[in-house]
Amino acid sequence: MKPPYVVNSKIFTVKTIKTYFISVTLFFLVSSVFGSKNISAYSPIFYAVFGPTFLFGLHYRLVFNFSSYVGKNAPDLMKKHSISYGILKGNLLNILDVYQSQKAFKALKDERIDAYLQTGILLLKLVIASFAMLIVMGILSAIY
Repeated sequence: MKPPYVVNSKIFTVKTIKTYFISVTLFFLVSSVFGSKNISAYSPIFYAVFGPTFLFGLHYRLVFNFSSYVGKNAPDLMKKHSISYGILKGNLLNILDVYQSQKAFKALKDERIDAYLQTGILLLKLVIASFAMLIVMGILSAIY
């Protein structure tokens, strides 16, 4: 079994994700504030691709892997918390429902499920933070 906080990959650990977010955000802020006019004009496009879009892609991948793992190891929870509509009906967890009712998943005392939950919540928070940062910097660059 993989050590805690490593979800399906040795590359995307919690520490690596945080380091990536901090480095991309710092590059965006520094290039927006101290870069030339041309660099600061294109830095929001760079950040939009490598910030919230990339992090949301990681989160989406994590949701599919988490759904597969729960479907194999806890089919009763999969039935209870799966999406009940659309093309992925019964095959994908309703992840917002899972994040709100973590007690049922933590009661299983499975390290991988705990790691999935922690990494998923972190990714969702970073997506929201990076999207908000993009909006705030866009407003500030329009003002100044």
